[in-house]
Amino acid sequence: MGTTEIRWTPTGGMDYSPGLSLLPACAMLPLMSEKPSIPRRFRLIRVLYSIGWWLIGPVCSAALMWAAFPPLSLWFVAWVGMVPLILSCHNTRKTDAFVKGWVSGFLFHFAAGILTIKAHPGMILVGPFLALVWGGFCILLNLLYKRGLPIGISCGLAWMVAESVKGLGPLAFPWLPLGSSQVPSVFLIQGVAFWGTLGLSGLVASVNGAWVDLWMCRKEARGDSLHRLGALAVLLFAVLNAAWGLWCVVRRVPASESLTVAVVQPCIDGDIKWSGKEAAKILEIHLNLSQERLAEKPDLVIWPEGALGYDPKRPEALVPEAVRQWARERQIPILLGISYRDRIRGVSHNSATMVTRYGRLMGRYDKMKLLPLAETVPAGMERLASPNARRFGYVPGARQVVLRMPSCLGSGKRASHLGTYICFEALFPDVVRRLSCQGAEFLVHLSDEYWYQDRHASRMSLYLDVLRAVETHRSVVRAANAGPTCIIDPVGRIMVLLQDEQGKSCFIQGSLIGEVELQSDRTVFSRFGESWYWALWMVTGLLLCRGRSEIR
Repeated sequence: MGTTEIRWTPTGGMDYSPGLSLLPACAMLPLMSEKPSIPRRFRLIRVLYSIGWWLIGPVCSAALMWAAFPPLSLWFVAWVGMVPLILSCHNTRKTDAFVKGWVSGFLFHFAAGILTIKAHPGMILVGPFLALVWGGFCILLNLLYKRGLPIGISCGLAWMVAESVKGLGPLAFPWLPLGSSQVPSVFLIQGVAFWGTLGLSGLVASVNGAWVDLWMCRKEARGDSLHRLGALAVLLFAVLNAAWGLWCVVRRVPASESLTVAVVQPCIDGDIKWSGKEAAKILEIHLNLSQERLAEKPDLVIWPEGALGYDPKRPEALVPEAVRQWARERQIPILLGISYRDRIRGVSHNSATMVTRYGRLMGRYDKMKLLPLAETVPAGMERLASPNARRFGYVPGARQVVLRMPSCLGSGKRASHLGTYICFEALFPDVVRRLSCQGAEFLVHLSDEYWYQDRHASRMSLYLDVLRAVETHRSVVRAANAGPTCIIDPVGRIMVLLQDEQGKSCFIQGSLIGEVELQSDRTVFSRFGESWYWALWMVTGLLLCRGRSEIR
């Protein structure tokens, strides 16, 4: 009698092959209608193993990318940190790709902002929101790869499209762009003068994809020259970008004209500043810190965002008389952040103004990009807003203003123009670059990041100022309430940094003084800005319209 050998397959089915077996086929018929039972403990192990294997790519990429940003600032890790995520999602189902990207992005943003979340539990909402960008990146990568595009080029396009979305809409929050991880290596960021921070982010993502392309070509022994050539082209471009940046930094000649500025870092708790109970003491701190630098004869004194807070005795006054008197007596202008109340329209602005050496106010800039839920309250989100947002309810300014600092006959220095941007606006390259187009010869960033309660988050904000300096080829003076306070030159080097004896730069009181170069040239990014982003969207859309290619 013929017999059949019956074997269980790994998928739970049966494999039948003729041959000699200990039991006849008819004896096995009762067992063919159901799968063998698996003990419950083994099923649990199998599920846990599947989940762990599914998570290994997203978790590894989240950890590596976190290491590339402060506090570790291992910038070189960013060039390989996304490889595990790309490997796990480039050729899988779209749903899996999105979920893996979202999980990786959430873990990254949660780890990067954990101390800020401790201080403000509402910040935990930022992680899931920004993680959507990572999910969108993985879906776009998946779609572009399945249409035959090399992984390196697919990663660059997908990441730039996804990251550009963060700066759109009423809840725009373009925090932690991938390109900002490269700030510690100043020669790698010089290319942002051409294509902006978004272009640098795309380059970092492309290099990650290029490593995957080369690894897969070698592992699978593919003869696909397109993928290999695409990867090599991306790596060659990255090397040329680094070489050109090094040449820019080494060969740079400082500008012939400069100003001497003194910057104050008062380090005042926001709850005290806006309570109105310590207004006189806050004013005294600013004046005393400014007085410390008089011997070095500064041309300008700079105070941070919302320097004097709220004073119930002068709710309608822009600047107290004591500040004007100080400027008149010492013949030194003061640039400071104020909370301006428009009595005619009945609205408030987060503003900056200049007190001239004659004690008069000259010009005012009203902040245009307001921080959602902290400075402005989007419709339907009143319960999530901070008490200050509900109390003051700032309104965005109508236009950008370049402030003019009159010449001083005694010093022989000509009149100069400065562009001011306030706190949250540092996240928006297009806002800052328009200041240079309007004639600003140097930039001033007024900020108050005391509420972060985290020096690492303040350091991330400093990285954005470095990128704004290189994009516009302008010196940037950063005046922050809690630090870091510094002066950045046009190629992104920190020339002067306020520190105490222990090397601490955040949550200390003090002042610094330094030279600021005056520049009038315009970079490619200053001229054209983010206009090429529309071309990026169009190219990506056309590629997505192509039919699927066979993936080997």
